[in-house]
Amino acid sequence: MKITPAGLTTFRDRTEFVNIHYMKKPHSKQPSLIEYVLMSFLPFTNQNIRRTGPKKFFDELASISKANRRSLSATISRAKTQGYLKEVELNHFKLTNKGLLKIQRHLVNQHHWDKNWRVVFFDIPERFKKKRDYFTSELRALGFKPWQRSVWICPYDRTKEVDLLAEELGLWPYVEYLIVKSVTSGEKLRKLFNLG
Repeated sequence: MKITPAGLTTFRDRTEFVNIHYMKKPHSKQPSLIEYVLMSFLPFTNQNIRRTGPKKFFDELASISKANRRSLSATISRAKTQGYLKEVELNHFKLTNKGLLKIQRHLVNQHHWDKNWRVVFFDIPERFKKKRDYFTSELRALGFKPWQRSVWICPYDRTKEVDLLAEELGLWPYVEYLIVKSVTSGEKLRKLFNLG
């Protein structure tokens, strides 16, 4: 199978993007092979659709992920089957929202705190328990911490990630996202997030 990724100008640019945005945390696991493959398809814009040759793509991805070409090809096929990638042209693939959701925990980057708090609260029905559990595990991976029951808080802007997560899981009717200037337990939260 010939695969050509669309995305940044060269695969090396995509690799540098992933290396800059992948932030290893003490308790986070390394990306799986499928996550490495999906991260190699970042980012996508309509203005940035140049192609790189499949040989260079596979060679460089193999050197990063320590997987052979056959495994990578099978992984890309599996990613397409599972809905993480979609074909935009013959053998040209693009990362889907589902694919972005799968790898977003590896792309979290701590930014300068702008003195605002991001609060997610939800009332997800029991019939969506599995989705609720997945939602909260992803909130934790994005840097949110539980503040009260069904209320999570984070000092960093995660608007896009929460939006994508709620949209993909079909939970927007049950989820609210607030940006607030102050909270009554501000000092306690600053300590919780090591904000000094």
